[in-house]
Amino acid sequence: MMMTRTEQLFIPVHHPSFAGHFPHYPIVPGALLLELIGAAWGYSIIAVPRVKFLQPVLPGDELTIQFTAGAIQTTVQFICQRGEVLVCTGLLQLSLGGATA
Repeated sequence: MMMTRTEQLFIPVHHPSFAGHFPHYPIVPGALLLELIGAAWGYSIIAVPRVKFLQPVLPGDELTIQFTAGAIQTTVQFICQRGEVLVCTGLLQLSLGGATA
């Protein structure tokens, strides 16, 4: 049985990673974006078997993430959009041992 869930994600404007990621045109680093997506699902990511970044994500962006998971929920497919614009897609392997804080 497949489960689908949608979450909203707001990218913080003053995250410390922006200082080193293109100071005059900050973008969200891919690793941070994946961490925020995993946290939106509620578990820690242990592997990223597949990810495709299609558009840059900027500080202050509001994103919609649609998750699709199987019954066990150890792997979750996701699509991430800013409005109608697809910004990334992928597959995450998640830890069942503990949720994120």
